[in-house]
Amino acid sequence: MKKVLKKLILYVLPFLLIFGLFLAFEPYDYFGLRGGDSDYLCKPLSSVRELVLTHPENIVLGDSRMANLNMDLAEKFAGEPYMMLGFGGAQTGELVELFWYAAEHTQLKKVIFGLNLYSSIDAQEAGRIPAVIEQAEDPAKFILHAGHWLEAINSAKMKAFNLLWSLTGHPERMEFPEDPTDYSRPQDIPAEMGEKYRLNLEEYRDLLRTTMGEHPVVRQETVDKLREVVEYCDANGIEIIFVYPPMHISVYELY
Repeated sequence: MKKVLKKLILYVLPFLLIFGLFLAFEPYDYFGLRGGDSDYLCKPLSSVRELVLTHPENIVLGDSRMANLNMDLAEKFAGEPYMMLGFGGAQTGELVELFWYAAEHTQLKKVIFGLNLYSSIDAQEAGRIPAVIEQAEDPAKFILHAGHWLEAINSAKMKAFNLLWSLTGHPERMEFPEDPTDYSRPQDIPAEMGEKYRLNLEEYRDLLRTTMGEHPVVRQETVDKLREVVEYCDANGIEIIFVYPPMHISVYELY
């Protein structure tokens, strides 16, 4: 009995402690132990995992523009809950793949689908979604993924640093001052800031040109994939709304 207890202390308890620390600091909140407290950058895995567990009727798809929606406010206006499946850098093909997965695993009623030119001109493949779905469905594959352990370590280090920073009396340095001024057009910018503002816009324009080319065109395959989604929704009584987040007029003027 003593030998068994000794082995338990030497081998099992350290493993449980390490695994417990992993669960406490892994940024996905994979098992929902922290009440859905997942990091924004960890989508779409955390969102797909939530879909696997809860089977929502209403979902939101899109890239970072949609993923940063205030869902509490959106649900207040909609009068019903929605699950956010949008994530930063999402391509239209990835969003279509997520739609089909959601349609297969839950009884969808309403879909809000965010689109924009950025994410609709490249080849529309499934991208990251198959690997995400595989891990969302299989906890063992999630736990055995070395990258997630490294992320948990980095998360623990950051939280320890933030705690130490606060305890040493420097919390005010971590707060960014609020700037209520809204500069909606280049001509509204103060003279001392105008040149910097324009240079930033021109840099953004050059980035867009590198990504989309001089004359961006939505591929036919993208249109076909979206048409299949619409036809499926029509055939199955699913309400679908497409949202096109606006691009700032200054970008159009410089493009």
